Amino acid sequence: IKVHHINGFKRPEDMAIVNGAQIGWGKYYSGGGMEKLYDIFSFSSDYSLHRDNALIFISFSRKYWFKSDIDYRTKSDFSIKQYYKTSPRLTTVIYSYYGADYRTGVETFMYLDENNGVRGYPRYYDNGERLFRINLENRFFSGISIMSADLGAVQFFDIGRVWEKGEATKMDNLL
Repeated sequence: IKVHHINGFKRPEDMAIVNGAQIGWGKYYSGGGMEKLYDIFSFSSDYSLHRDNALIFISFSRKYWFKSDIDYRTKSDFSIKQYYKTSPRLTTVIYSYYGADYRTGVETFMYLDENNGVRGYPRYYDNGERLFRINLENRFFSGISIMSADLGAVQFFDIGRVWEKGEATKMDNLL
């Protein structure tokens, strides 16, 4: 694991860059601990890059929940987040995310709403097994501090879609 601290981005954009991978495996038991419910296997990988005025984060994870030959759940996430400091007072952020969550015998849980990347839509607006979204932000920093709060503004554009496995996706289905 390699960690770099980037000081060129002031407080709201200050972050650590971490590159690495992780593999996990475990067993889950009932509340009394007597009955084995399922096994879980997970893999995740993160890559970060800092060049000039740009930060790029790429992340992938995959998890499997299973018992013997029964697959209970498979969850995958892939994201790319890019920060560009275009001027001392402006940072542009582009965030792309794809997620898939398949569960055996239960309702789907991938939601597209105010809490999951598409601002301005009500909570639980739409759901499905797969989710794709892109967020574009321009963050303006005024340099003015009032009672230790930094004054700024944000301009954003969000687009996304959730769908079920096998369902066709077209550009006119995007929010």
